[in-house]
Amino acid sequence: MPMDNILSQSGRNDFRTQALTWAYQVCQLEDNRGLLQHAAEADITPQLTRTEVHHDSLPHISTSVGTTSGRGDQPLKVWLLWPSTEISRLESYYGNTRSAIEHMDHDCFLIQMPGECIAVPANSPHAVVALSSCYTYGHTFTLQTEAIDPSGALAEKGGNFSATEACEKRVDQLERGLRSKIFRQAYIDHFFETWATDALVFRESHCEHSFQRLVQL
Repeated sequence: MPMDNILSQSGRNDFRTQALTWAYQVCQLEDNRGLLQHAAEADITPQLTRTEVHHDSLPHISTSVGTTSGRGDQPLKVWLLWPSTEISRLESYYGNTRSAIEHMDHDCFLIQMPGECIAVPANSPHAVVALSSCYTYGHTFTLQTEAIDPSGALAEKGGNFSATEACEKRVDQLERGLRSKIFRQAYIDHFFETWATDALVFRESHCEHSFQRLVQL
């Protein structure tokens, strides 16, 4: 439900009020990082409910608090995470977390404790299981800077782009990212991390223009 519907009732439950406080404290960061905050939403997640594997096109944060006082040290959720380069394979396993675990590469997991905020980059496949009943508050963001969330050419190709189009888009993203004072180093690091898979797409595209632009960058 929209966060506006929660605010009018926040005084009735201390844990709900505290969760709102945590969420808004985290969201104060957007002023210094070129982020535009979208409307927040709240969910009630009973124990053992789950969100199947999927990805979101916008970066977001998720804060959870338990429904029972005096159990602040009890794990609330387990997050299953994959890198954005696996988006090209996600279509085959979308909504089927078991198959994603068996066939998608480089998966990892983390345990979310009460009050912890999980930051999820855009285009990152993930699935979530509630270990305990809890309330979850989520915020999505849009980047206002010229830098946009980096993704690999392999991920772009998996989004119904041809190899040539994926390479051009990848170079465009890198060019914008390198102009950003805040995100420049992140784009450099990301380039080295994904080049092993990107190189295969550049070779497949036979696009000399894209490769020359990449060399110049």
